[in-house]
Amino acid sequence: MAKETIEEKLDYWRSKGIEIFERMPEGWAVLEGATTAPIGYMWIWNCKSRFGGGFRHALMKCPE
Repeated sequence: MAKETIEEKLDYWRSKGIEIFERMPEGWAVLEGATTAPIGYMWIWNCKSRFGGGFRHALMKCPE
């Protein structure tokens, strides 16, 4: 079985409605403990409550 390219993995996350950022949006933070991000990327979130309806998460390219 051939390994997926990073672009194929990112396309998968995009198909699930996940945004992908190059830089950290203002007011967002790294989602500590998240382990499913593709190599070279990290999960981030908008620091809003999961229960208040405003919670969002996304992938961000790791700074080089």
